[in-house]
Amino acid sequence: MKEGAVGRVVGVDISEPAIADARINASKNGYEVEKDRAEGENASQSQARFVASRAELVMAKEMKGVTGPVIAVVDPAREGLHSDVVRAIRSNEKISRLVYVSCNPTGSLATDAVLLCQPATKRYTGLPFKPTSAQPVDMFPMTDHCEMVMTFDRMTKSEYHGSISKNDDKKSKND
Repeated sequence: MKEGAVGRVVGVDISEPAIADARINASKNGYEVEKDRAEGENASQSQARFVASRAELVMAKEMKGVTGPVIAVVDPAREGLHSDVVRAIRSNEKISRLVYVSCNPTGSLATDAVLLCQPATKRYTGLPFKPTSAQPVDMFPMTDHCEMVMTFDRMTKSEYHGSISKNDDKKSKND
């Protein structure tokens, strides 16, 4: 976390030791880290907050007081993002960019990408994302396994409505 690069960091991980390490790293890098707070207690104005919990249980609540544009970074388990997390990301239009780190690019990343990029539905509201870059990362040389870091940017209303109109035009020409 480079000083001045972000206004505030909120980290969520199910692993309490990972959260403890994140707090230490943030402090070592000069960030004021929020102490644990009791249920219902108001958030402090610290620069970093880390929560030991399942993301699907706390993400919507953690996003409520966030102002300004948000860049979200997710690094889910092999199963991919929980549907509640995908729903929270899609519905929160403050999230302008999503960086998805995947250990299962041909499985869960592909499935999650469809949900993030498809037109809005009753279940997945909000403007969809579009993939803007992908970078394979070979962390395990001499094996078939490769990680993938994929960046998704939220579509603008004009991009979204333009793509819908173009798709409708193509369908009507084919009919």
